[in-house]
Amino acid sequence: MLAGVNLSGADLTGTDLARVIFDNVNLYGASLRGTDLRFAAFSGVDFSYADLCGARLGGAMLKSELFRKADLSLAEMARANLGGADLSEAKLNYANLTDAQLLLTELTGATMEQARLEGARLYGAKLSGAQLASANFRGARLSRAVLIEASLIEADLTGATLYRTDLSGADLSSADLRGAHLQGAYLIDANLSGANLEGCRLRGAVMPDGSVHDYTPAASHRDFLREDGEFPQNAVDHDINGLFRTLK
Repeated sequence: MLAGVNLSGADLTGTDLARVIFDNVNLYGASLRGTDLRFAAFSGVDFSYADLCGARLGGAMLKSELFRKADLSLAEMARANLGGADLSEAKLNYANLTDAQLLLTELTGATMEQARLEGARLYGAKLSGAQLASANFRGARLSRAVLIEASLIEADLTGATLYRTDLSGADLSSADLRGAHLQGAYLIDANLSGANLEGCRLRGAVMPDGSVHDYTPAASHRDFLREDGEFPQNAVDHDINGLFRTLK
């Protein structure tokens, strides 16, 4: 266990720190390139401006930690818990965030080009202005996320859940949205040129021209998703706050 240690600017490149518990540790500007941090637990840790390029963080507990402007390019973060963490303006190009927990995570201005986010949970995440070109969001859950003016050019959103997601002004040109759930989403001024919307559910979505899409073929309980992307039997629009309590 590391507690109350100041490692600001330290060189920990390639160090094996798997399963270590970090409590109130300062890693501001530290070099952690290729460091093994799998299944480590963090509380009150500052990774701002740190270099974590290629670091292994799979299964790590990183809730509410600070990663402002950190470099996590090529990082392995599958199944990591980053709920409530601050990754504003962080670099996550080619990072693997498959099945990661990103509930209410701050990712404003982050660069995540070609990142892997298949099956990731991003309920209420803030991604305004994020660079997400060619990112893989297959089956990801982005209900109530905020992606205002985000770049999602050629992003793969096949089967993703974007219930009441704010995509105002987002660039979705050539994005793959086949089978995506966009009920109640905000798409005002979004660029959908060349996007594949085959099988997309758009009931109640506000379209780029401001019109409201109110038709889906054979409406059923599947047209009324819960915020967690499941299909309730009673087709009720569940309270998002109740969902957050459930996931804690």
